[in-house]
Amino acid sequence: MGVTMILTGLAQNFQSAFSCGWSPGWDMGGLRARHGLRFRLVCSEPPGFATGIVSAGIGGGTMIASFIVPLALSAYGQDGWRYAWYYLGSAVLLIAVIAAVFIRSRPEDLGLLPVGPRRRCPRRPR
Repeated sequence: MGVTMILTGLAQNFQSAFSCGWSPGWDMGGLRARHGLRFRLVCSEPPGFATGIVSAGIGGGTMIASFIVPLALSAYGQDGWRYAWYYLGSAVLLIAVIAAVFIRSRPEDLGLLPVGPRRRCPRRPR
């Protein structure tokens, strides 16, 4: 997602900007369908806590973007939209690296105890 956001800033026409903007949505849709990280967090921690963290990321990202985009537009003028995509894409890549380093499927992987009682995650029916 971060790479396609950065590529959106490099777009030279509407078609390339559209395809770069469409790709992260497609990728995120696939992650939601497989439950990805969200399912792992909800299974390893109390559901309210984990769901709150995941939901806070959506609002937090929107809040950060609402600060970055106007600053980039005022600092870089007509090309500010490009720099906004560069900054936001770089932030996504940085967060992905941090998540890859620190987030594990189980707290025991990091030598920690679970926050709440351990429960088994049900398998999804096929």
